[in-house]
Amino acid sequence: MLRTLRSRLNSLQTRTNTSTGRAKAGSRLEVFKDVWYLGFTSFGGPATHFQIFHKLFVERLRWVDEQLWQEIFAISQALSGPASTKALFVLCTVRAGFVAGIMAFFLWSLPGALGMYGLSLGIARTPDVLPGPNQHRFMH
Repeated sequence: MLRTLRSRLNSLQTRTNTSTGRAKAGSRLEVFKDVWYLGFTSFGGPATHFQIFHKLFVERLRWVDEQLWQEIFAISQALSGPASTKALFVLCTVRAGFVAGIMAFFLWSLPGALGMYGLSLGIARTPDVLPGPNQHRFMH
């Protein structure tokens, strides 16, 4: 499947190089530059993530064409697990290779992981027993 996506991307780049002036397949630096902020700013769940990805990677950056995007969207929805994470991984892997896909996965997941870790530290510092209800409010 990944070979098919990679060959489709290469044919897309051949078609778009003359119109956009973009060079060959992207680099890891390009993927980092275009993806680093998504984990911090993409809220709203998979439906919103897919809209953000479409606007960014299909319309603005033109990493993939509409047909390839729809194939990535369909396969990421069909397989179990977080669909938007899989779609971002595949987009970045197709664009700049497996290492770029792994990097994108960590850039996408790290903000949420850090937030959950921070919350767990806060919860660990709360008292073990919550204070009892304020009884005098309910007596009158």
